[in-house]
Amino acid sequence: MQQQGYHFSKNTKENIPTMHSLHEITSIPVSSSSLVLKETSTWESVKIASMAATNVNLTSGKIPEAAENIPSLVNSILFILVLSVLFFIFIAFYMKSRQQGMKRNQHILFLFVAVLIIIEILALAVRVVYNGTALYMNGIEWTELPNLLDYRVVLWVSGVVENALAFSEVVTINLITGFVQSVFLTTAASAGAMSRKFHLILKWTLLSVNLCFCFILGILNLINAIMNLLVKMSLLSKSVSLPLQIVLFVIFFLICVLNLIVFICVSSRLLYVVKKTSRQVSNAKDEKSRNSQRPFTKIVTLMLGMILSAFLQILSIICSFITSTFAGYLHVLDYFLQAFGVVLFVVFVLLLYNPLWKEESMKSSSTSYYESSENKKIPNGRNQKVSTDDTEDEPKSETVETKDIPLNETTLEQSMTVVQ
Repeated sequence: MQQQGYHFSKNTKENIPTMHSLHEITSIPVSSSSLVLKETSTWESVKIASMAATNVNLTSGKIPEAAENIPSLVNSILFILVLSVLFFIFIAFYMKSRQQGMKRNQHILFLFVAVLIIIEILALAVRVVYNGTALYMNGIEWTELPNLLDYRVVLWVSGVVENALAFSEVVTINLITGFVQSVFLTTAASAGAMSRKFHLILKWTLLSVNLCFCFILGILNLINAIMNLLVKMSLLSKSVSLPLQIVLFVIFFLICVLNLIVFICVSSRLLYVVKKTSRQVSNAKDEKSRNSQRPFTKIVTLMLGMILSAFLQILSIICSFITSTFAGYLHVLDYFLQAFGVVLFVVFVLLLYNPLWKEESMKSSSTSYYESSENKKIPNGRNQKVSTDDTEDEPKSETVETKDIPLNETTLEQSMTVVQ
């Protein structure tokens, strides 16, 4: 059965020869199990693969026009440069942090961020190959191509790989968000925003849900890549693969909403407890009280920015569906949102690293210090005057004064932990 070819000319709307007409032009007999190569006066070398068994037409499917390819190439090259610079900054930041001493969780976080940056750079590089090949095909008559099938294969494979890498970034972003959220919950629990038991339940529940959904997204992404390749080869209808892509989108959206809701609840409780406790500990309710809240306010602000930047991926997916349906030349919008979202997410994670882990480390050390103090000198965690009138072997009085520990920002925050 003869299929209609693709409109390829820049200035005309003439159809190029279909597979059937190509057979007539070259007069080459083609079977379903052989590949014939023959030189003609028109083409130096024409390679035609038999598609009788699979009903695949070389000219089936639409390739992007120049109006879409050129902006996409500019966008991809720009963000490759930006991400390359960001990656070098990330490496320098990692080396500096490693010299200062890092724990296992910190190494894991850096590994996830490095994977995210590398995946995005690879996705942009593959997109350059895709749009560059399509742009080259836009400027030449397809009848002049001696290896049309090879160009089509490049478009098929690069398009599928780029799409798979984009969904892989979604999985990596979810992993990083869940991991950082877990550290934030530990910091909030240390500050007294929740009980130890509730903290453990919430932490492991949220972490398990994130890991489970990431595993499901990874499996669905692999299936989607296979189906996407079949769609590009016209072996599968797009209406069959579309529901799977919608499921991927819904799962990612639900994870982002879940993380955002948990974060808003915990951070609101954290800021309330810190504000209340700082006023109880500090005799002056002005500058010192405000200073004790700044580290937590900074952490909450950066965490909110990190989670919201993940929503840019959702916005880019929605934009991609719209532009694919109505205006393909506007694909550069969803390409920009997707790449910019990754850059913004990485920046927030790097900015969040020092205050988050510094606060967690300080909370751990302060908790250990005051637990030791409670066992030796200060029962119930409060300053007491110990009277020993009935005992001659002990000193008459022993007073533990707060002036022995300077009341600065650090000790104020440590005291907040003990009060809680």
